[in-house]
Amino acid sequence: MGLKERLDHLVQSNQMVLHKPDVHEIQQHLLTAENLLADAKKSTNSLETRFNIGNSAGHHLLQAAVKINGYRPPKKDIDPFSTNCLMISFQALPAPKKPLPGPTTQETRQNTMVTPSM
Repeated sequence: MGLKERLDHLVQSNQMVLHKPDVHEIQQHLLTAENLLADAKKSTNSLETRFNIGNSAGHHLLQAAVKINGYRPPKKDIDPFSTNCLMISFQALPAPKKPLPGPTTQETRQNTMVTPSM
């Protein structure tokens, strides 16, 4: 199923609406994403902040892609970055062609939380 078919399916289930693309709105999403990505590269920001900023940039790029194709979330989702709106938008993305690699054994050991026994 292609992107158009996935977006059309979301329209049929009232999770997306057809909307004439607004060039200014799309450019604003792209400019915001560009600025956020520049901030995410700054090593003076904490790793958590850099991740959150990069994540926000991805959300802006996703919204731009959806709007370029002539769709948008319904008006009831006033905040385009609400969890519901983002989950719906992510449904339009294709599945990865191959699964992402999982953590190595060493990474798993480093990320395991140790709780003291009582």
